[in-house]
Amino acid sequence: MKYFRFHLLVILLVCYAGSMVAQSRITNDYKLTILAQSEKLRNAMGWRQDISGNWIPNENAIADSKLEAQSKGSVPQNFIWMQFISLKSGDRNFYALVYENNAYVSNAYTERRVCFYIMTERSYASLVNNIKKKNAETLTITSPSFGYMSDNDSGFGPEKLLKLMAESLAKDSNGQQQDFSINAQNVDNEDVVRFRLPELASIMSGNLKGAYFETAWNNFEKILIPLSEKIKSSEFDFGNMIQRTEQKQAVSESENSLTTATKVVSGIVDDGITDRNASVSNQTDFDSEYIEGQPFDSIGYSSDTVSYIRISDRQNRERATVSKPVAVFGNIQGWYYSSEGDWVDDKSYLYDFETVGRYEMRYLSYKQKSYILIVRYEKYAGQSFYLIAKDDYLKVISQLETSSILRLPVLAYAGIGYRLEDIVEQSEEIIDTPEKEDMIVFKQNYLVLQYRLSQPKNIARFFIFFQECSSYGSQSTESCNIKVSNKVRYDDESLLLTDAMFNKMYYESSYTSFVNFFRKPLSPVTLPKVEVSDGIVPR
Repeated sequence: MKYFRFHLLVILLVCYAGSMVAQSRITNDYKLTILAQSEKLRNAMGWRQDISGNWIPNENAIADSKLEAQSKGSVPQNFIWMQFISLKSGDRNFYALVYENNAYVSNAYTERRVCFYIMTERSYASLVNNIKKKNAETLTITSPSFGYMSDNDSGFGPEKLLKLMAESLAKDSNGQQQDFSINAQNVDNEDVVRFRLPELASIMSGNLKGAYFETAWNNFEKILIPLSEKIKSSEFDFGNMIQRTEQKQAVSESENSLTTATKVVSGIVDDGITDRNASVSNQTDFDSEYIEGQPFDSIGYSSDTVSYIRISDRQNRERATVSKPVAVFGNIQGWYYSSEGDWVDDKSYLYDFETVGRYEMRYLSYKQKSYILIVRYEKYAGQSFYLIAKDDYLKVISQLETSSILRLPVLAYAGIGYRLEDIVEQSEEIIDTPEKEDMIVFKQNYLVLQYRLSQPKNIARFFIFFQECSSYGSQSTESCNIKVSNKVRYDDESLLLTDAMFNKMYYESSYTSFVNFFRKPLSPVTLPKVEVSDGIVPR
């Protein structure tokens, strides 16, 4: 009897464990039905403001340079066409933005993608309601339900896309969400819609100020699906998947108010493309459930949310503008006194010094103030950036003919690996940050010019390096560290800021090139007068 009870207990435990496993495998089964699809929007001008403040246009793409048709796949914000579709799962309705684009996979190889972005009925209602107001208020919808179908995958077609949509709705969110931002406003007496294709949340955060697509409001209106109607068919071959109409009266009524192209007749879908000529002057009013002022919280199975940002027409915050190079300092040769007792240039394997190829000077303007941006290019590494207030620069450079060491106060610095866009953004941030007078530690950086000049010999020998300084309180003595590349050895760093440096390492160029470059912002430009006893001796 004892053993019988033991075996019975084991059997019950096994059965219970099996029921627990069976419960853990229960998943939501989304059976989606396509109710309607709109026409396609095929044209929208992409606008992006580059680092110099110029607006760059590209048709159906957003980029900071002009793109050829075959290169649009190199940027993520590009499309060939886009449309809205409505979906049903059980008693829940969803809406999806569907669009096709090209994407670079590797080298010159591209793939065709049909992307989808699913939102709840309430979120879609808020979208339509918002752009109807044309008040420049940016709406951002956030949703975890998105994906794409590639022509590299098998089964490329509407069935495959619908399956991917259902899987996206069914799976639990893994933390990734995408934002879809849009607004409508009046620009130059024309109603327009501005938007960005869905992108990972936090990339733009609803910002439509410096990069967006723009199209006429009447064009975008054509791809909206009124909430009170169910569109029957359209161009993107969802075809027979679209739910059949239960009442023919609904078909005739929707013909007068919708902008879709095809109809369902006797259960057969005409997949031809026929544009309606009748204009749509007024969209169907929303039910009281979606009126302005009520919350558009997430419902059903999707957890998308919406938010608003108010912006005005192209009145972006002031951006820094950067000129093209106004001066270039090249023809620079490095010299180093080797351990074997010979002077070697940067072409020798015994050369153990830096390899700067050239310097460029640009003007930067921001909030009605002028700055000097010096760009340093190393031959085998990259570029570094130094931003200096123009007033400080002119004050220091005026001493060029009377001193052998100049320290230019640097407001912003970006080393190798950073781009021009990076230093501009950093400069804006630093300029916008007010200086605190009660700081415990004051920090100041300098671009140090150490040089010897000979006008009669037309020689300039120099070394330019970065110096980081700090002080405890505004009145205490600065403590500075020299920041040079790893090509300057530790035992050579002690020579910097001393005359002994010129016995070991320096760059050499013509006197005229050196002086004209650094005195470029001065007006009128006058060359400094240097005494013949300049201390320059032949190598």
